[in-house]
Amino acid sequence: MLRKGKFVSEVVLVAGAQVGGQAANLARNILLARLLGPAEMGIAAMLGLAMTLLEMISDVAAEEMLVTGERADDASLQSTLHGLRVIRCAAIGMVFLAASPLIVGWFGLPGDPMSIALCTVVLLVRGFAHSDIDRFIRERRFGPYAAVQLVPQCVALAAAYPAAKYFGDYRAVLALLLAHGMTAIAISHLVATRAYRVGLDRKWLPGVWKFGGPILANGFLLFAVFQGDRFIVGTFYDPVDMGIFVTALGLALVPALLMARINATLLLPRLASRRDSAGGLAAGWGATCAVLGVLCVGMAVGFVLAGPWLLPLVYGSAFAAGAALIGVIGVGQGLFLLRDSQNVVAMARNDTRHPLLGNAIRLGAIPVSAWIASRGGSLVAVAWVMVLAEYVSLVVSSARLERVHGMRMGDSVVAGTAVLVAGIGGTLVMAGHGWVGGCAVVAAAGVVGVRAWRRVGLVGRRSNGVVAGVGGVAA
Repeated sequence: MLRKGKFVSEVVLVAGAQVGGQAANLARNILLARLLGPAEMGIAAMLGLAMTLLEMISDVAAEEMLVTGERADDASLQSTLHGLRVIRCAAIGMVFLAASPLIVGWFGLPGDPMSIALCTVVLLVRGFAHSDIDRFIRERRFGPYAAVQLVPQCVALAAAYPAAKYFGDYRAVLALLLAHGMTAIAISHLVATRAYRVGLDRKWLPGVWKFGGPILANGFLLFAVFQGDRFIVGTFYDPVDMGIFVTALGLALVPALLMARINATLLLPRLASRRDSAGGLAAGWGATCAVLGVLCVGMAVGFVLAGPWLLPLVYGSAFAAGAALIGVIGVGQGLFLLRDSQNVVAMARNDTRHPLLGNAIRLGAIPVSAWIASRGGSLVAVAWVMVLAEYVSLVVSSARLERVHGMRMGDSVVAGTAVLVAGIGGTLVMAGHGWVGGCAVVAAAGVVGVRAWRRVGLVGRRSNGVVAGVGGVAA
């Protein structure tokens, strides 16, 4: 049993690091957007898109074995994971360098040698991080994790203004990515307790492939799902539109990523310790999902209603065209957060195939979005396609968890439906249909609020108040 006091301290530490890190990241992006403008932010986003593609389609997430694996403390496993990481990052760095003329030509970007060099170095240096951070998470020692999450973001924020003034264009964003990456790697080595070794013990390779193979396949889908919309915008729209899109997306991602990372960091090691018990995994899941439903409905409605003034207020009047866009993206991020929490449950049982299904469904929306964009459709229309696909993905993923793992996932579907209804209701309010839209918002909020009150109260009585995760998986 996890003592309530210890759990609270873990929540405060992890949440504090995530909130501080996201706040610093947001402040850096705001500063850069105001100093550089939408076009330069759009160019940097397109280069970042190419880097992300290479990272996501080569990532087997093998470090997660140090959190969930049965022999996670074996030093030879850790050195093998270090070796694989170095090889992977060196390979994708060289691929980016070789493919840079194609990348520049596809997006119509400036072919500045310094920007290509910065991107290549960013990819290379990420290969030398120390994985003791993951071991510490398994042991529920979150201090080093908090340092890696917070300090690099603060360093990048401190360097943002000088970098923007020195470079004066999109290269400032790339330089800050390098500063962030190098700081994170340095801290990972400073807080490590085990010597950094690079090896390649062949006995671990089959296990790594079994664990990470589905994740590698999922990487292609993840890129299409999370970066496909950016790729479409970068292809069919100009850099100014791309800059507006990525800033709106970045702002909407802040609360979603914050809650997702806190939930995964606290939830995964606890669920992994009892992955052989379906009942143990299911304990308190209704409460977790119910509370997430409240948070996601609030996030969706907040972005829809606050969008007209939030984006220009934060980034400046040059980004005012994205006011309606951020509301739709906020609805999509609420649905994504619910589905991501399901992936944590599946990962706890070493089910790395589960995300494939949901992401494959999301992938099916990409051709529709591309068709809308090619016909001159608005960015808002492209975003709504993403929202509807995310909802269908959530429903189908819930059904799979019930079938494969015997867990009741009705709460996820109810919460997702409430998020979608609340988002549509908020949109109707902004369009002048206040009565209809207001009723939809109130109904959605009432459903998730009542369910959260009942579920959390039930888990609290059963577990004497001992809970874990954002909403409370009984410990």
